[in-house]
Amino acid sequence: NRALDLDPDSSLALTMLGNVHTSYLKDLDRAEWLYDQALALNPNESLAWLQKGNARSFRGDGANALAFAQRAVSLSPLDPASHFYLTILAGAALTAQDYGQAIEAATASVRLNQTHLSSHRVLAIALAMSGRLDEARASVRHVLQLQPGLTVADYVAQSPAGARALALSFADALQRAGLPAGSP
Repeated sequence: NRALDLDPDSSLALTMLGNVHTSYLKDLDRAEWLYDQALALNPNESLAWLQKGNARSFRGDGANALAFAQRAVSLSPLDPASHFYLTILAGAALTAQDYGQAIEAATASVRLNQTHLSSHRVLAIALAMSGRLDEARASVRHVLQLQPGLTVADYVAQSPAGARALALSFADALQRAGLPAGSP
């Protein structure tokens, strides 16, 4: 908000505020409105496209999530935070039920940053949903090394997707891959 007070036309500030609304406030309507405002100011703001794709993933809109995330990656192919872009691309592909692309993007993200929790988590989900449970279990072991004590119940509670059917199917995949259930 302070950045927008200083520069109300900052597409980056609008995008970051949108991310707060997505990830922390779980207000996807407001988040997408902010991403749209950022893109109206700068249609080449790759982070706005990426975060808009992320919000669409949480809504379960795989086709648009994937298109937005792919656009973001194409706008910033050499981004220093490529692992972050690839993780969101993997999540979008997962939402679109393109498990091959989800596995490919998440694996590339892990190669770039082996300590990025979301990369391991989305990889575990994609592998489990592809029936590759031994590999999914290995990914869950990495998740638990990075976030000891994480449970499926924690994942659902923390997800901006909440208890939507898609988030619950991802939670089921994590449980099949060996993440402890925990208490709801």
